[in-house]
Amino acid sequence: MTDLDAILRAVLADPADDTPRLVYAEICDDLAGVVACPRCGGSGKHDLNPYELAVRYGTHRAGLILVAARCVACDGSGSVSNGLAERAEFVRVQVELAGLAVRPLAEVMLHPRPASSQTFGPGLVAGTLGGSPEGVVAGAVVDWTASTGLDRADGYYTGVGVVESVGQDRHGLTVRLRPVSNEGSRPDRDAAREKQRALRVRARQLFDPHCDRWFPVPQGYGLNWHLTTDPWGTDTRPTFVVARGFADELRCDLRTFVGGECERCGGDGLDAMADHHRATPCRQCRGTGRVGIDLAAVFAAHPIARVATDREPTAASHQSGAWHWTWVGNDADSRVGLPRKLMAALSASGIARVFDSRDAAMDALSLACVNLGRAAAGLDPLT
Repeated sequence: MTDLDAILRAVLADPADDTPRLVYAEICDDLAGVVACPRCGGSGKHDLNPYELAVRYGTHRAGLILVAARCVACDGSGSVSNGLAERAEFVRVQVELAGLAVRPLAEVMLHPRPASSQTFGPGLVAGTLGGSPEGVVAGAVVDWTASTGLDRADGYYTGVGVVESVGQDRHGLTVRLRPVSNEGSRPDRDAAREKQRALRVRARQLFDPHCDRWFPVPQGYGLNWHLTTDPWGTDTRPTFVVARGFADELRCDLRTFVGGECERCGGDGLDAMADHHRATPCRQCRGTGRVGIDLAAVFAAHPIARVATDREPTAASHQSGAWHWTWVGNDADSRVGLPRKLMAALSASGIARVFDSRDAAMDALSLACVNLGRAAAGLDPLT
């Protein structure tokens, strides 16, 4: 076990603690160095095609180009960074970013509409999202500004609100948010917000070119990796959300999380949409007839602290407003019920627990999923 492996175990043991993450960054700095360029094999030479160059530029000019050309990946040095210095910086940047108590800023341009259908009011703000929308995602608490026209003097509103949804229409990126307070003046982009924006830009610069190296996708899984500020999008593949330098949240449907029969092929492993003259493995389950992720492998490698699924709790019909989870015999079609092993994780007796709100029920399901994965990886449960 290397030093990085040992400190990763400490990160996994307590996902809420930033100290092991910063120690991980220090070890990455100590191990930072260079390796032979994978593109040129360490030679520093180009990988241009001499024949194509000769056809395009002629033999003489092609020869001059080949003599002067260098590998575009290492700029002719033959070596590139091993990525650990960048990994260390990424962890520190995201830890600092998480510690900034600055709400994201949603700049909303209200669409011109008749007064009867105005999109600004005491209960709702909806319109096109402008500016830099980092962090403006469903459920986020944001500072918001809204203008009723191109001229900001023509109707201008400010406040604090909760984002209900972010989507796309013919106007562009749209947002719906519900105000929770009016502060009377526009939130200034003070030094803290500017620092937050700079850190997000730097995190993106580090994340994009190194994501595949830092977070390798297990063989056979179509997984997405996003930063914590990215919107959900429409991709249905399991998605990891990276926060504080590591995978912090897993988003997927419950069938994929707990495993179950593949909907596309009905469990026979063959693609019904393919050519009927030959047996083609199902693209969704890769011929296995079942879908699901390897919980032991995922939770042994990533400090997942939250799991978001497609299931919804049931609201009680009486006036108490209680929310609860129900049990289903299998994990197939219902978006409401939970399979037995998750019900057992929610309550040792297997009886549905009752919650005061939908959010409390969703948080309980998230914790049950996390602890199910941690148990598969041999880790202690979170509380």
